[in-house]
Amino acid sequence: MVAFRRWCRATGRFVAVLVGVLTLTGAGTAGAQQTSVVLRGQVLDAGTRQPIPFARVGVGDNRVGTSTNDDGHFRLVVPAAYAHSTLEVAQLGYQRHRQPLAALASANQEVEIALRLSPTELSEVAVSASAEGIVREAVTRIPQNYSVRPTRLSGFLREADVAASGQTLFVAEATEQVLVPPYTEPRSRGQVRLDQACKVDLRAQGSAGRGPDWAAGPFVPLRFDFVRTRAEFLQPARFGSYTYRVTDLTSFHGEPVYVIRFGPRPGRRGAHYTGTLYIGSESYAFIKASATRLGGGGASLGTDDDDSTATANPTGLWGPVRSWTTSYQPAYGRWHLQAVHYRVHLSKRDTRHTADYLTTAVDTAAGTPFDYAHRAQYTDVLLRNEVAYDSAFWQRYLPPLANTVVEQALGQAAAAAGPARAAASVFETAQAAAPVPSRWRRGWATLGRRLRLTYSLGVVPVNASAGPVTVGYTPAGSRFAAQGSLDVPGGRRRRLIQSVGYELELLPGLCVRYASLAATGAYGQGQAGWQAGLGYTYHLNRRGRPLHLRAGLDYTRLVLGRDLGTFDNPAPGLQVGGRTFDSPRLALALQTRTEALQPKLGVGVELAHRCTWWLDAGYLLPLRDPRTELRLRETRGFFLSRHEVSQALPAADMQLQVRETPAVAAPWTPARLLWQTGLTLRLR
Repeated sequence: MVAFRRWCRATGRFVAVLVGVLTLTGAGTAGAQQTSVVLRGQVLDAGTRQPIPFARVGVGDNRVGTSTNDDGHFRLVVPAAYAHSTLEVAQLGYQRHRQPLAALASANQEVEIALRLSPTELSEVAVSASAEGIVREAVTRIPQNYSVRPTRLSGFLREADVAASGQTLFVAEATEQVLVPPYTEPRSRGQVRLDQACKVDLRAQGSAGRGPDWAAGPFVPLRFDFVRTRAEFLQPARFGSYTYRVTDLTSFHGEPVYVIRFGPRPGRRGAHYTGTLYIGSESYAFIKASATRLGGGGASLGTDDDDSTATANPTGLWGPVRSWTTSYQPAYGRWHLQAVHYRVHLSKRDTRHTADYLTTAVDTAAGTPFDYAHRAQYTDVLLRNEVAYDSAFWQRYLPPLANTVVEQALGQAAAAAGPARAAASVFETAQAAAPVPSRWRRGWATLGRRLRLTYSLGVVPVNASAGPVTVGYTPAGSRFAAQGSLDVPGGRRRRLIQSVGYELELLPGLCVRYASLAATGAYGQGQAGWQAGLGYTYHLNRRGRPLHLRAGLDYTRLVLGRDLGTFDNPAPGLQVGGRTFDSPRLALALQTRTEALQPKLGVGVELAHRCTWWLDAGYLLPLRDPRTELRLRETRGFFLSRHEVSQALPAADMQLQVRETPAVAAPWTPARLLWQTGLTLRLR
């Protein structure tokens, strides 16, 4: 029995050791499987040995890829899942290159890939249809050639402003996720989520307070996807305004490709672009397009292969000429966006704005929308990002168009941040690279982040007693005398109240606010009021679009008045209430002034990251009885210097009759319940 127990213990220890070894081996294997491979290389022309820029380099059927830079170099981070796939390199006019990735990755050095020309003469493919017919057929086949379900792209974005002297003014880089809607839905806007972003301001200190002049932002891949958005020159209704002609034939992935030039038809309106289309002769897929939006004076393109911008007329009657080039790539039986290169020359500042986007991965199965809280919006434009910034992240990608000046600027910015700043926010990184702003500028920046503007419309019910109202006014010691009358309709009437105001955030969710009030309609003839108090918002939906519960307490002064008419001032220099009235015509009005505390409760919904719509219900708690006043004001002269004065009734020089009976109060008062709805706009 003892021997049996010893044998059981020994067997248990052996099994435990074996399980541990297998576990460690599995963990090591899993860890190895999770290791990415970095592939570096250069793509050259096999005949001339010249570098080939913008060549597509992809693995896993082009699900993951990059493009070569101006010197033909590329750097591709290959996930472990594609370590045993095939490297594919393709460019218009060259034969496609395919090679097992395992052999290249094991070399652990920069590889050289030579592409051979694939010359195709125009006569080799019979062009039986007209150039316009080719374009029409390509538009018809968009549902067969492009994705008809949402697709997620991973990409790299760079924006920059460069002065005529070559000095880089702004640089922004970001890695982002782009949710591309189906190509059968050209009006869908799509979604963008920023993963990492770096913004650097490199201007002189005196101009650093103006802010970046970004024009395209993270939405470049959605704005310039001309196939999905159906650019003007692809709309059948506009074909009559354009001329199309086949000028050459090249090849891509072994398929002949039509080169079609297009431009405005002489004497026809409705055409604003000129450029070149590349369309496969067998698939009728749009592979690439270079286009320039013409100004009022027109423009001409340079050669299409070098993606040059308009040079004949850099600015037109309606502003600068904008040029862009968009290319597509095949992946999983469909064509997807590969790269966008956008250029515009800003003549007023003599600068060139560029925006380059490159797709680094395609996911045809992850088409779920992004959470609202992490979704970029058009008002963001790389100015705000909650993801921690890695000071070296930009080195992981080569931009589609490499620029030595830009590379140096970003390198200096990353070096200025230092290792200790690796996890700093985007704003802190930008400030570290740029000159340190003054205390005055920092104060204004802080105020801008806390200050909000509001505009609202409200509804206030007015209770009134029907009947004629007569008012007489004769100031003592003057020759001015006024006798006015009006007819007041009875019952409850609802009047609109306009409001413009400000909110200043003191603590998260807590703000102090002020707004002016102005009534419209019969009780708003130049009358006004104001309210001020505290407001609090509570976020009810933190995982999606913000839904706020709003509460507040305001001091409200509401003025409702009726005009009695205008009267001659026979003696300029009239003294009333310590004011001098020199205008030859004076207006008289009867008004009620209500002073009350107003508790409010409501809801708000964020329409955009900087804009919120809200609806509040307030209840007036009067601090005293409504006060009836007679208001006298000048009607002529510069509006900022016009005098006015309000005097309370009763007074010896005022007579008020309601329904032919002497009275001391106007026959109307506001009801207690007040509804307001409006918009709140954050400045930053």
